[in-house]
Amino acid sequence: MQFQFLSAIVSTNNETIGNPMSDRQVILRTESLSASFENKKILNDINLEISKRNIMAIIGPSGCGKSTLLRCINRMHELIYGSTLSGRIYFENKNIYDKSVDPILLRRRIGLVFQKPNPFPSMSIKDNVLSGLWLTQKINKKTDSDHLVENALQQAVLWDEVKDRLDDSSLSLSGGQQQRLCIARALASKPDVLLLDEPCSSLDPIATQRIESLLLSLKNTYTIVIVTHNMRQAARISNTTAFLLSGRLIEYGETTHIFTSPQETQTEDYLSGHFD
Repeated sequence: MQFQFLSAIVSTNNETIGNPMSDRQVILRTESLSASFENKKILNDINLEISKRNIMAIIGPSGCGKSTLLRCINRMHELIYGSTLSGRIYFENKNIYDKSVDPILLRRRIGLVFQKPNPFPSMSIKDNVLSGLWLTQKINKKTDSDHLVENALQQAVLWDEVKDRLDDSSLSLSGGQQQRLCIARALASKPDVLLLDEPCSSLDPIATQRIESLLLSLKNTYTIVIVTHNMRQAARISNTTAFLLSGRLIEYGETTHIFTSPQETQTEDYLSGHFD
């Protein structure tokens, strides 16, 4: 029943979302990617392609490696004590783990928004937006910073709600507003790729709808990869879907195909609710 319901959601939204993978340019790809933590393998031989200006949903049960995959793409996994990684990740055909790649500059082009809103509590709304830029570039003019802040908040559909209180603490915002502020902070660096780790997991349905609408409005400019446990959300907003199980990539492809005619029995079992 759940599988049929999700298939109906995908079919309903197919015309709005569009799924022509063959027309899309690959911006990220992994080759034999494996990752471990304290000798426990979390990802095992992941080979995945992510297309430009596309929303990819990564689904799978808790502990299957979804968040670790995002951290590997953003080069945050290596910052965790006891972590190891093998294989390659190519961003615009360059291995991001090459010695010549500056991870700080890479994170400016591949932004990561975490599961729980994490604005910097000691900073104002405005300073939160600019914080990522301070690490990678100089902002000399007040007019430059004002423009950057307004543009990022406009993109995050937050400007009208906060434009008269930019100097207020970021903690004065609601949970949904804080999450959009974190997205604005990532967008201020003008990334090519935006990674989101369950960005709606702690939000109410109204805030969730706003985030989903925001992502759909951004997909023509950015490549978006979203980890989600919400199958309806994946069906509603993604062009492509990847299913992970026990650290392995079971299959990936157009969301329409994954949700209506999966190639692997494990995928159909998961979508049907046969997995926890």
